[in-house]
Amino acid sequence: MLKENGIDVIVPSWPLKKIKAFTTTRFGGVSNTNYFSLNLASHVGDELELVKQNRALVKEQLNLPEDPLWITQVSGANVLEIPVHEQLLKEYNYLKELPSYESITNKERDILKLFEVDAVYTDQVNKVCCILTADCIPLLLATEEQDQVAAVHAGWRGVVAGVVENSVQTFKVNTSVDYEDLYAWIGPAIGPASFIVGSEVVMEFCQKDRDFATCFIPYPEEEFKWLGDLPKIVSIILRKLGVKEKNIFFSNIDTVTDSRFFSYRKEKITGRFATMIWIEQ
Repeated sequence: MLKENGIDVIVPSWPLKKIKAFTTTRFGGVSNTNYFSLNLASHVGDELELVKQNRALVKEQLNLPEDPLWITQVSGANVLEIPVHEQLLKEYNYLKELPSYESITNKERDILKLFEVDAVYTDQVNKVCCILTADCIPLLLATEEQDQVAAVHAGWRGVVAGVVENSVQTFKVNTSVDYEDLYAWIGPAIGPASFIVGSEVVMEFCQKDRDFATCFIPYPEEEFKWLGDLPKIVSIILRKLGVKEKNIFFSNIDTVTDSRFFSYRKEKITGRFATMIWIEQ
């Protein structure tokens, strides 16, 4: 873990020097109670002004080249390419500030839906791709040439829906066959000793790919429950898409057991930490 101007961050262990990437922790902000202290999510019940202050602190102390686009994550499989049109972004940010969506027009609802995504991709410098998590996998992707990057919110529902595949397939690589020149980093997320699920979740994964059956073992403390290895599942998807195993890196941090991170499964009412990536100028 590194400390950047007072904010603790986790950085990928990959060899990409032109790429700036990190995951924040729960420390270094101004939120309190359940959201102590660097909560960066505006949708979890924290005071909006405190969230804004936390986001400003991250931008300033981590030397972000611009404000991140704070997407609306829906545990789906859609990917947004940035930058988006300036006027569209302005309208989205205005709508996100409204206390209620009851009086907005159908056109404004359509604008909001454009930003209901779970991955952000760019091939331009200084455009910050950002996602929020608190147990779901923050997956970062980058090309070996360091000219394309993406940040992916990969919770189990999104993984089943295809968010990893869709994100990888967004990359414009120099081959129509595979994605051998991609690098991936699986950040802090719920670990294989903490991801307890029912048989119905196991079945959803196995219906997607039979090979995922190897990622589940019986949970010894409760009948009909299983322990799942979500990072392993994501790595299997990446390898089947063509990403070399040696190019897949793991933080090996379990957010449920590591008190530096928010954990929805452990705390329910809690904040979210951010994982960001951009191509440096």
